[in-house]
Amino acid sequence: VTKDLASGRRVGVIHTQPIVGCENRVYRSLEELANKLFYYLRDLDRSGVDVIYGLTVPEEGIGLAIMNRMKKSCGGSIL
Repeated sequence: VTKDLASGRRVGVIHTQPIVGCENRVYRSLEELANKLFYYLRDLDRSGVDVIYGLTVPEEGIGLAIMNRMKKSCGGSIL
């Protein structure tokens, strides 16, 4: 994130805590993230960000479905 911000790229983040300098989409629970993930991705895309980062979650229970969606959305590009 820091490298992209330093290069002047507009950064979007899907995370549990806001990150200064980024276009943030904050969620409070995995259930909320599961319900809003595609909304957050589309909303950040419409906002004109250059890159979107998402916090990974444990791949168990509902987290397995969330990570499956995230991996498909990013084409498998995970840092």
